[in-house]
Amino acid sequence: MAQQRMALWAAEADIEEDVDLHLALGNYGQTGHFEDGEAHIQQPQIDEATLMAMQQHMAQQAAFSQIPDVVKGFIVHFHQAVLDNNLAEITVAYESGWNKYTEKFYSKTEWPEAEVIAPLVNDDPIFLILYRELYYRHVYSRLQPNIDDRFHSYENSCELFNYLLNSEGPVQLELPEQWLWDIIDEFIYQFQVFCTWRSKVKSKTEDEIIMLAEGGPVWSSYSVLNVLYSLIQKSRINEHIVATQEGKSSEEIAEIVGEYGQRPLYRNLGYFSLIGLLRVHVLLGDFTLALKVMEHVELNQKSPFTRVTACHVATYYYVGFCYIMLRRYPDAIRTFVNVLNFIMRMRQYHTRSYQYDQISKTADRMYALFAVCNALSPSRLDDNVANISKERYGEQFAKMARGGEESLAAFEELFLYACPKFITANPPPYDDPSALSLLVAPPSPTDGSEQPSTTSTDPTHRHLSLFLADVAAQAPVPTLRSFLRLYTSLGAAKLANFLDADEEEIVQEMMLMKQASKSVSRVPGSDKGSLLDGETITTSDLNFVIAENMVHITESTIGRRYAGWFIKNTERTARIYDDLKNMPLPQPSKNAVTPAVASAPAGEAQTKGPRTGGQKVAWGGAKPLSDLSRRLKPFLTATMKLELLPSTVHYIIWDFFGIPYYLSVCETIEMWATRLLALAQLVTLSVSAPPGFPSSGNGLWFNTSATVWAKEWLPIGNGYLAAMVPGGTAYEATQLNLESLWSGGPFSDSSYNGGNKLAVEQSSTAQIMDDIRKDIFQSPTGDINSIGQLGTDAGAYGSYAGAGYLVQGINTTGTISNYGRYLDMDQGIARTTWTQSGTTFVRTTICSHPTEACTQHITTTSSWGFSPLLPQLSYTFSSAQESGLPAPNITCLDSNTLRIRGTIEPTSGMIYEILARLQTTPTKSSAQTTQCIQFPVPFGTPSNATLQVKAGTTREAWISWVGDTEYSMDAGNAASGFTFRGPDPHSALLNLISAVGSAPFSSILSQHVADYKAALTDKFSLSLGQTPRLDVPTNVVKSAYTIDTGDTYLEWLLFNYGRYMLVSSGRGVLPANLQGKWANGYANAWSADSNINIQMNYWAAEMTNLDVTLPLFDYFEKTWAPREANVWMMLHVWDHFDYTNDVAWWKAQGYPLIKGVASFHLDKLIPDLHFNDSTLVVSPCNSPEQTPITFGCAHAQQLIWQLFNAVEKGFAASGDTDTAFLAEVKAKRDKMDKGIHIGSWGQLQEWKVDRDSPSDTHRHLSHLIGLYPGYAVAAYDSSVQGLAASKKQVIDAATTSLIHRGNGTGPDADSGWEKAWRAAAWAQLGNADEFYHELSYAINRNFGPSLFSLYNPADPDPIFQIDANLAYPAALLNALIQAPDVASVSTPLTVTLLPALPKQWPSGSIKGARVRGGLTVDLQWKNGIPVSAAFKTDANVVARNVQVVYEGKSVTSFTTSSRLTTSISSF
Repeated sequence: MAQQRMALWAAEADIEEDVDLHLALGNYGQTGHFEDGEAHIQQPQIDEATLMAMQQHMAQQAAFSQIPDVVKGFIVHFHQAVLDNNLAEITVAYESGWNKYTEKFYSKTEWPEAEVIAPLVNDDPIFLILYRELYYRHVYSRLQPNIDDRFHSYENSCELFNYLLNSEGPVQLELPEQWLWDIIDEFIYQFQVFCTWRSKVKSKTEDEIIMLAEGGPVWSSYSVLNVLYSLIQKSRINEHIVATQEGKSSEEIAEIVGEYGQRPLYRNLGYFSLIGLLRVHVLLGDFTLALKVMEHVELNQKSPFTRVTACHVATYYYVGFCYIMLRRYPDAIRTFVNVLNFIMRMRQYHTRSYQYDQISKTADRMYALFAVCNALSPSRLDDNVANISKERYGEQFAKMARGGEESLAAFEELFLYACPKFITANPPPYDDPSALSLLVAPPSPTDGSEQPSTTSTDPTHRHLSLFLADVAAQAPVPTLRSFLRLYTSLGAAKLANFLDADEEEIVQEMMLMKQASKSVSRVPGSDKGSLLDGETITTSDLNFVIAENMVHITESTIGRRYAGWFIKNTERTARIYDDLKNMPLPQPSKNAVTPAVASAPAGEAQTKGPRTGGQKVAWGGAKPLSDLSRRLKPFLTATMKLELLPSTVHYIIWDFFGIPYYLSVCETIEMWATRLLALAQLVTLSVSAPPGFPSSGNGLWFNTSATVWAKEWLPIGNGYLAAMVPGGTAYEATQLNLESLWSGGPFSDSSYNGGNKLAVEQSSTAQIMDDIRKDIFQSPTGDINSIGQLGTDAGAYGSYAGAGYLVQGINTTGTISNYGRYLDMDQGIARTTWTQSGTTFVRTTICSHPTEACTQHITTTSSWGFSPLLPQLSYTFSSAQESGLPAPNITCLDSNTLRIRGTIEPTSGMIYEILARLQTTPTKSSAQTTQCIQFPVPFGTPSNATLQVKAGTTREAWISWVGDTEYSMDAGNAASGFTFRGPDPHSALLNLISAVGSAPFSSILSQHVADYKAALTDKFSLSLGQTPRLDVPTNVVKSAYTIDTGDTYLEWLLFNYGRYMLVSSGRGVLPANLQGKWANGYANAWSADSNINIQMNYWAAEMTNLDVTLPLFDYFEKTWAPREANVWMMLHVWDHFDYTNDVAWWKAQGYPLIKGVASFHLDKLIPDLHFNDSTLVVSPCNSPEQTPITFGCAHAQQLIWQLFNAVEKGFAASGDTDTAFLAEVKAKRDKMDKGIHIGSWGQLQEWKVDRDSPSDTHRHLSHLIGLYPGYAVAAYDSSVQGLAASKKQVIDAATTSLIHRGNGTGPDADSGWEKAWRAAAWAQLGNADEFYHELSYAINRNFGPSLFSLYNPADPDPIFQIDANLAYPAALLNALIQAPDVASVSTPLTVTLLPALPKQWPSGSIKGARVRGGLTVDLQWKNGIPVSAAFKTDANVVARNVQVVYEGKSVTSFTTSSRLTTSISSF
């Protein structure tokens, strides 16, 4: 590296100032020979310094010759861009060119030194300073700097800042913001690295010690701070920030900040120096001063630091760490959550950025710090961040949360990993040898005192010790808190006895706990004021007072303790029972077998328990056993110890029964046999489907109650509301959902912008877009690293959220038998039935679309032929089980109605309301059967109430609930300030609950069933020749399912389940999102939003005759299309018209949507300046969720071509007279690249540049969207698309791509939806074997016991993803009937029958399937061959030629007309 360079403070001092190096070197050796000795004698003597300079110059010439020509060209171009102050070119050279050539030529060696490249830049001193800045940064980041590099980099920094600060007036230099931040950031980093290196005295050589002694101010704290403060003062950045905040005009600001502050160079350097000071003061350990220097900087998404991602992340990291060291844990958590959510949202824009690795490392450290803060001050601010933090640091978090001594090691581990690398302000005494020798080898103590710690001078360990001291003081708090939660009042002496401590010590610890729960915190949502401002708040939901040695405890979350404890332990008991039931019976050892068993016939000993008729058995005496004990006896062996059993059984014996684990089972089991069997009989094994389960088998049934939400609960919904039903008995906690309940967004963040640029940014954004396009086209590979500058952080995006739990309690006891629960998809009801103390209870839950309400009904029957009266019932609402949802106000609206009203966030956010009305059929007309009880609550806590049905007053009761929020799609426009805030929902809900609350349940049920059948089952049905499984629960059927062999019944059931879920979630105001309308908790994976996968949700809608798409189109029209204009959305819009020919809708909504999106993309298509082939392409683009940012992506090009076709096909029906628009569409459609190119290994290219990898198994099939669900590939026509390739070549290329894309299990994901898409694509190719393999693989791998599609099925609490459930029916039906779209209405529509029928479905039928052109199809097949097909056309169809094909041959053709019927019986 710098070995060829002289130390500036050594050899250069001997060089005479008047030596002309160029002249001396130029004259030396130019004469080829000496004519005589005299001439030789007359040659001047070359002194040592001159000789060294000449040698150095020669070395530089040799080094210059080694520079690749492309690098020389880059440096010349870079220099010219700096001379011209061309920010766009500088940015490209800095962010792309430098890093590209570093990777190509200098990844493991240094760049050429500045002196070597000086001739290329005409010895421009300013550019050489900038070049050295990059040179040394490369040395520090990629190589190992030596002492010369450390000193030279400091000198170069001084030259740079002297030039900027001490020139006459502001310098005429412009650099991009990213580079300016990197200059400040690298300056501080090199200072930090130098200080750390300098402090390691023992590793220094003698020469290094001498240089450090003489180095003086090199990298001193004073010099670094002086630079940063000078930049701040010169730029007057604080005054600029204050003036801007006060709303002063640009002229007033210019007058305030002066000539330097007006220049972007100085303004940005000054601003970044504020962030730099924050960092330096943190490194030096002054956390208060660190935040003080930031007093004018607002910590929000509009601050200038957010324009540079690395600065954004660093700012939040150091601010958050300051808050940790100041014990302001809530502020630290809020800070980390804010930036970590930003990183998650923007990750796709930075995955190829040269700073991506550093940003990821910083994010990982913040997750660790978040875990530390959350352990010290538990918070529910953001479950997404909390879950990721626990995934990464779950083991450490568990230890920290438990407290005690063992937690300190975990705190220490994470602190050391995640803290900044602290430095010492003062260097070791290198200029004082005696003091230095004492530091290197301190004298041994002679007085017996302890040797000072080797870490006492290490600043990191000093800060660690301070932090751990505070943590250690709080170590007893978690244990103490866990005891206090169990009581509302407790004697201090009793508490001390529990904790084995004296009373005074406990009181002191309680005072410590109270103090630990106090923290200074900024007011949530406030970005104004200093970062040090704040109010003292209580961070714990547990509070207590001590009066006369009694501790009185309150919790702010009403009802949370008891409901939470009951649900948690009920679920745990059920899981334990399931483990017991599924546990294989232990086999007796040979020595323990009784004579009777030993002489039994072969196999009998394996199936029967030990005989006991007076025989002496190995595990006990010869006494007779009760029947209960005999039933337990197969669990036993003679020598089996309890530790041989599963850990769950340990829990039962130890915690439930109080038995020490070391006892043998034979010593304890009989004593507790009755209790164990009572526990086991909580849920009894059914041998057949429960009473009332549909004989068609069209439903899911289980013989155990549900525990895990995504694996076992059952969904119901009407589009407006949804619910998840666990099937409890005496206790039922139904989870509720409101379709628009959303955290975040404009309701909680007034600065929320949805990721949209401001109007004033239009011209600058357009310039950025032009520069990006230019860079892409000029790039040799046709791509760039990032388009992050086009993005804008949306703010607090939020998530779809659960709405709490409606809890029903039944005052009944006794053994439970005949348990069963099921989802009836013939009628759309969830039902639970069980028998207890001779009474059979039947609970039915529905969500009715006509009433916009859900209703839960309970009644009784008995074996004696009459219905017993109901015991006392209670209905309460619980938010505690909905993780993160604040407690609402629960009040009695009247004697039989609860009003639940709250906000989605503790202090702000969307308002929601639920009204729940309880009804009964009294046995006596005058009897009062219900009451609403309002509970007294502590001051300042939310109100609480419950509904009750009095015991013995009725034989049936039902509760109906309605709910809504203040969200309104109609308020998402400029007129409403993009607030999306509509009217208060209360009045509308009163009308709804009044209507449903007065109707008998029989009427509600019959109305619901009639509507449900009309929507789902009356118009369409499918048979795969399945046989209903009424003898085996659904979860058992699913667990037995195997790939390729399959199970026709389960495959048919999943088809119906997908349609059921879509009709249950898609008929509200909003469309079905990534979880339909079923969300568990306050924050859900991917926010449970409606992203690109929403198209998959609706694939099956039109073809299976579901009328659910209009809410989707309203959502497009009012939210997405005006902002994003995504083409894939328009697939559904055109398909709806193509299937229905609903001209009125097309004119009013469909065509305006199509035209608006097409108009946007007319402008988006630009000439291809990379290949210069006269085609139009989209640039920039990326194939969805793939990394490359390039041009001409196949996904975009194929979809835009289809969109333009839809414009032409639907133009006549639209009534549009804008023929100029149509002409432009047709002209650009003809010129555009069609997105179909066959690549070097026979693949269909994903990008126009042939860059596909044969090993790329990415989850998306974006370049095959024209195969399915589109038609650019499936209905490819070279004459129409104007391409040379034949259809066979294109289909073969698509097949090659599909093969190489894998089976939907790759390093990037293992989800069900990617497998369903692949199955549909294989069906489109007519490959029945691959279709069925992929479909059965998806079922086997990704569908859970309740048939929910699970993103991570092996996880104990997996993530539910509905897109696979809803894509499944479309994929299956695509193997039975295909009718892909075509480019022109004059092209015949081809309907293919049984294109990919697998051998596993030899016989079956379809009734009511829909295809394009207003056609309804009935189809029946037997032995793998169609036996009949019938086509019926709608009354309002437009004449269209149709060709019906089977096995590649046309079996009939016809032209559609109104109500035409065509039947086929010969194939």
